[in-house]
Amino acid sequence: MSVWTPQMTFMLVMIFVVTMVGIRAATRVERLVRRKDPGIVVIDEVAGQMIALLSGPFWVHTWWSIFTAFLLFRGFDIWKPYPIRRLERLESGLGIMLDDVLAGAYALIVNSALISAYLLLFPSAG
Repeated sequence: MSVWTPQMTFMLVMIFVVTMVGIRAATRVERLVRRKDPGIVVIDEVAGQMIALLSGPFWVHTWWSIFTAFLLFRGFDIWKPYPIRRLERLESGLGIMLDDVLAGAYALIVNSALISAYLLLFPSAG
């Protein structure tokens, strides 16, 4: 049984598009406002959260998997463990976007482990 679906392909394409558009847009905004990583740029948060939410299995009907994806993403985005903080130093929009993309990937991994543990402990939930 394959777990890969057309919806997953669509989500990955959308994440890629949002990230590429975000790099360009963040670069332009940074140049316009003449400030490094301006707070008005939020497309990086959108891309990171989209990645974190890839862990939410729609066949496990729990609200907490979405909530933990959000919390984990925000936590990694604020904490910035290695190498997220280093990515911020990349030039312009690339640095603005990639630190949140990696924070989303960290959240995806941790949330997937939490969901897997839950399903092992409560097999009837899946």
